[in-house]
Amino acid sequence: MAMISPLKAIGSSLIILIIAMSCSVPQAPNKVPQTNIKIQNLVTAKTYEFQAERVTIMDPTVREVMNSMRSRPMEMLDYGYFLRVEPEKITSALPYFGRAYTPRFGGTSQENGINFESKEFELKEVNSKNKSRIYSIVPKDVRYATSMLLEIFPNGRAMLNVSSSDRQMISFDGRITAIEAKTKK
Repeated sequence: MAMISPLKAIGSSLIILIIAMSCSVPQAPNKVPQTNIKIQNLVTAKTYEFQAERVTIMDPTVREVMNSMRSRPMEMLDYGYFLRVEPEKITSALPYFGRAYTPRFGGTSQENGINFESKEFELKEVNSKNKSRIYSIVPKDVRYATSMLLEIFPNGRAMLNVSSSDRQMISFDGRITAIEAKTKK
């Protein structure tokens, strides 16, 4: 009985693997994954929530100080920070870390973050690039002028940049989700 050398066995296996891979049926290029369709429907209906998962603090000094006070990197956020977009209102519950150019004396703790509800706002799609969609959000009935740029990618990931007249810009990274129904007790 003749022994097959290990190199010939590996070579034969490799050839069989290449043939099997080349015979596989390719996916149709026009087929859009289900996640993309779901995200598109949420965004088109203007009923979605941006769940912030990470924050990018623009000021390196502030970032260094904040990171020294915590046991984990400052960039990671706990669950519960969001920007909710609905046809009749926009609600923001986002933290703020950075430099304030004008202090907010006498304000509540709500004013320290990026917390507001706006029923008078402008939401429009601006120059989108690649396959992402970019939206400009400008609340008109918020005490401190804020403008936001939300870039939504087909896979449901998103980036939010927040600019304010009295604070340094801050960026968030997260995902787009459906608005959770509130349960009444």
